[in-house]
Amino acid sequence: MLRLLDRCRWSVAPVRSVVARVSSVVAPPRRFTQNLCAVSPRVNDCRGMSTSKLSHIDATQNQPAMVDITGKAATTREATARAVMYLPAAVARLFAAAASTTTNGQSTGSGGGDISSAKGPVMSTAIVAGTMAVKSTSQLIPFCHPLPIDGIKFSYSFAPTPTTAAATTAPTAAQGIESGSGHLTIECRVRVTHKTGVEMEALTGASVCALTVYDMCKALTHDMRYSVELISKTGGKSDHHRK
Repeated sequence: MLRLLDRCRWSVAPVRSVVARVSSVVAPPRRFTQNLCAVSPRVNDCRGMSTSKLSHIDATQNQPAMVDITGKAATTREATARAVMYLPAAVARLFAAAASTTTNGQSTGSGGGDISSAKGPVMSTAIVAGTMAVKSTSQLIPFCHPLPIDGIKFSYSFAPTPTTAAATTAPTAAQGIESGSGHLTIECRVRVTHKTGVEMEALTGASVCALTVYDMCKALTHDMRYSVELISKTGGKSDHHRK
């Protein structure tokens, strides 16, 4: 019996060692925040950040939490987000051709005609996808409140890259702007009457619309890229208009 107990003791020892090592790596949230302060000079007063600056952090427990909007007033709120896609020549020439199409001999002048790919109409599909994304934002972003959206509007336009820009504005050789390329600008405007705003819904809609364009056109090239930003939001505690 004594030999059996001794053998069990030596069998448990390695397990305790492993647990100790894991515990030293997996730190509790507060310790992690303190470590972040030590390694990131750009974070000012990290310990106070959870209570005074980050609205989605519970100050009492230092844990993520949804903001309680019970006491806020319902107002009409609107937000607009913009995604700008860089399109290599293989895709840009299709948008350029669509933008210059004519109806009964007259130029449409829209600057944003739809194009077709093997999967179907590109922009029509992208707008449907963006609309679905707006309505699903609370399922994608953890602490966004589900909102009864009043209205969603997408607009888009295409512009070819000027020849001079193609030669002079490339940030790096790897991300150069090739001749014949262009830019697709997508705007998503969302409106709601509620206690919280819709900037995340607008950003999500513009992003998914751009991603769908990528998916619809990736058979032609994988060199497309995009950026997204909030242009404006109104009706909340503070308005925002990008300068």
